Amino acid sequence: MTLAYPIQTKSFFISLKWKVVLGISLVLIVVNFVVTVVTYKQIISQFEQNRIQTQQTYKREFDGLVKNSFDRMRQLSYLIPLLKVDSQFIDVSMPVDDSVLVEDSLPVDDSLLAEDSPLVEDSPLVEDSLLVEDSFPQQLQKIIKQHISLLQIEYGLNSLYYFQNTEWPLVVWNGLQLPESVRKMLRKSLKSEQPGSLLECHEQCNLYTMTPLLHENGKTGILLLGVSLTDLVIEFASISNADIGIVTYANTSNNTMDESSYLKEWNARLLAISHAVQQRTLMEYFSKIYSLEESIDQIKQITWLNKAFEVQLIPLNKSVYKQSAMTLVISDVSDELATIKEMTLKTFNTGLLGLLISELLLFMILWFPMRKITRIVEVLPLFAQKSYSKIREQLNVSKRKLLFYDETGLLSNSVVALSLQLENLNQQIDHKTQGLILRSDELAKEKEFIAGLLETTQAIILTQDAHGRIKMLNSKGWSLIAYEANGIIDSYFDDILINDDLKRDVVAKLNEIRRGDREHFHHEAEIHSTSASPCTISWYHSLLSIHGDDGAVMLSVGIDITERRVAQEQLEWIADHDPMTRLYNRRHFQAELERILSIARQYEKSGALLYFDVDHFKYLNDTQGHQAGDQMLILIAEKLKTILKRPDLIARLGGDEFAVVLSEADEAVAKKVAQRIIDGVRLIETNILGGTHKISVSIGVVLFPNDGFNIPDLMANADLAMYEAKEKKRGSYHVFSSHDQVRERVNQLMLRKERIESAIIEDRFMLYFQPIMNVKTGEIKRYETLIRLRENDGTIQYPDSFIPEAEQLGIIGEIDKLVMGKAIQALSDFTAEGFDISLSVNLSGKAMDNPEILILIKSLLKKYKVEPSRLIIEITETAAVSDIVGAERLMREIRELGCCFALDDFGVGFSSFFYLKQLPVDYVKLDGMFIRQLPYSDEDQIFVKALNEMAHGLGKQTVAEFVEDEKILEMLEKYDVDYAQGYYIG
Repeated sequence: MTLAYPIQTKSFFISLKWKVVLGISLVLIVVNFVVTVVTYKQIISQFEQNRIQTQQTYKREFDGLVKNSFDRMRQLSYLIPLLKVDSQFIDVSMPVDDSVLVEDSLPVDDSLLAEDSPLVEDSPLVEDSLLVEDSFPQQLQKIIKQHISLLQIEYGLNSLYYFQNTEWPLVVWNGLQLPESVRKMLRKSLKSEQPGSLLECHEQCNLYTMTPLLHENGKTGILLLGVSLTDLVIEFASISNADIGIVTYANTSNNTMDESSYLKEWNARLLAISHAVQQRTLMEYFSKIYSLEESIDQIKQITWLNKAFEVQLIPLNKSVYKQSAMTLVISDVSDELATIKEMTLKTFNTGLLGLLISELLLFMILWFPMRKITRIVEVLPLFAQKSYSKIREQLNVSKRKLLFYDETGLLSNSVVALSLQLENLNQQIDHKTQGLILRSDELAKEKEFIAGLLETTQAIILTQDAHGRIKMLNSKGWSLIAYEANGIIDSYFDDILINDDLKRDVVAKLNEIRRGDREHFHHEAEIHSTSASPCTISWYHSLLSIHGDDGAVMLSVGIDITERRVAQEQLEWIADHDPMTRLYNRRHFQAELERILSIARQYEKSGALLYFDVDHFKYLNDTQGHQAGDQMLILIAEKLKTILKRPDLIARLGGDEFAVVLSEADEAVAKKVAQRIIDGVRLIETNILGGTHKISVSIGVVLFPNDGFNIPDLMANADLAMYEAKEKKRGSYHVFSSHDQVRERVNQLMLRKERIESAIIEDRFMLYFQPIMNVKTGEIKRYETLIRLRENDGTIQYPDSFIPEAEQLGIIGEIDKLVMGKAIQALSDFTAEGFDISLSVNLSGKAMDNPEILILIKSLLKKYKVEPSRLIIEITETAAVSDIVGAERLMREIRELGCCFALDDFGVGFSSFFYLKQLPVDYVKLDGMFIRQLPYSDEDQIFVKALNEMAHGLGKQTVAEFVEDEKILEMLEKYDVDYAQGYYIG
């Protein structure tokens, strides 16, 4: 059945062009109105948001001013007692005026005001400016009298009280009756001797800080300072574009209250406000419209005197605002609202003008083409019958060649093309539908991969909008970042950072990224974490090329580097400390002593160096083992920390050698400290292998500048003084003097030199060879050359009995040459006998400055025809770092011969690791102090693992010394150490 639609031929005809014009005009009018309304609402909404942010900024800025004021007052509390008093400015007997007095009506401890009150002369806490005979209250009066202008003008101080063991002040300046809340806090500070801060608003608002002070007589007092909050209001008003005031609840019992500042409806007082006459009248009008409760922390807008104003009350103490002051912020927004209305009117008029112009152009465009379109419309019903070929046939038959054609001709061609397209549409739909399904599957897989990547990665990934608010956060971030109950989304990124000083720089750089001035930014910062302690995160921020639907403009990726930071801090600590005793090491000691000597030279001050070692330590170490010796050194270090409460410098120089530097001391003080050390160490008892051992030390004391003003002279003289003490009586001290048996010392040194020189001439130095095992294969193809001295009586002496003396006497170079010659000859003999081995030979630190050593090695290699690669030269880390230029030069020249180099005792200085990449060494020998207790010390395990990995990272092989049992060897194999040597190996 065919449905026919009746065509009305006698109805009133309205041309389509008029319908289009009228319809579009109506639509444009509605659109223009809607656009105007929406624009107006958007402007108003943006204005309100800006005002809210402005008020929030005001609140944060005022809170910051209050906090900064408390911090400045706290710093001022510690500064006031340190201010110097010019004795010519104030006489000790000068009477105290009314501004700085001890209240007559209050109980005062007379001893605090006595002019002959004793001081602790030796206390390092007492400044020179206070070492007079006055008591502290009198001294404080003088300080206030002389520096009151500075305190008032520079710091805004308006009141000062000093209390000591009582609630009554001993010193008052510009003080009034303290409110009960201040006295309550004062009693608490007096009892706990802890600082306190308080904001108090009564007749006026004041900030108070209470700071405990420990005086030279051992008494503790409280210094209470007060500044007016009005100063902060004035400062805040100067940096903002708003009128600022202070509102407090009125005390109706106060008969002296100023009626002009009283707000009756609120029962409140307007303590201070900028533009007082105008704003007080405005607040009287405002208080009649809004109650106090609905105005607090709310932005209210009123119209007054044909102007619009925004008013906000910000409680200074929000939890108890009914009993404290509120900051009043009044902003004139009349100009902003007038600008909004003007912009809205312009928008509407512009749209209306565009409407008229659009209608005129539309009418002109439609007038002639509509006449032609009617002819084309006649064939359109054929589309309903799907007679596509008939449509093309009729359009082609009626088509005539025209000189010109316009859009109507294009429309005719389009109708023909449409008929062709509709015929092929069904075929194309199937093909395109299949393609869409495949593409949809690919997009779903990509989305799933990205989502999985975000959730499984061990990095924090988040996005920020243009204002720095967090819009997206992955699972790692949710699990690591601490956030409030309302969630971290839409909170500011800088709120999760801890360091306020770092925040300012970070926020500035991030704002540059958001503006497009910077593409990326990298920094490290601590964040509030879900764990008990903060986490250190390495952040990388970059600008997003495509902004997200949520307004995200920046991508931030954070990596947790807390463990790496902790390890770095541990490495920095061990660079300056001895790991076993936890005292400063030799490197830090020398640097710090040089600094102390420089200060002493500059200010012409004297000091003392105490140098000592443990009596009979070598005997204990040899008989009871290194573990017993280490235990003794730890006990001595702990005792030194308790004996010397505030020492200038305590260090372990190596072995059983210790040193103490007193930067400001004379001979009497140095003797006193030396005796205290001797007596304290003598009290130590150690239980080793079931026996009790007493400990004693012998101390050499030198004074600077009398006994030297450089480190070598002081150390040499201290060493002589220590040996003088040992010869007189072990367990005693001796103060160095230039007249101390100089001739006898020279004779002894000559005897020691003759002993070593005769041993060289008589060829009584022997070489021992300690095996070095490849940890991975278990093979032994390397040996370290060790030197021994055979005495005339046949006893064998270890290197520590003659090497230090040789270095001191300047003949260590002869021993270097002797060892090198014997070692290369032995290597030649071993090779001739068929042994495939290499030898390591130790050189002293003096070899860095000996040009003959290189010539000697060349001639010996050529003489004995030894393969250079079989010779490994060893030098200690300390010697290499002390002369890094000479060490690098010597190493490169010897390596050019084909020999290898090893860095011995690596890890002692540890800071020298930074030089390792500059030194052309092949092997790094880990110091035995990290190896002996390796299975039992977690710290040693961390150090050995880190040292080994870093050495491997620089292409060096590692050798572990002092491998004395199987457990140590197993752990070295676990840590991938290359070689091992020690008593367990052979």
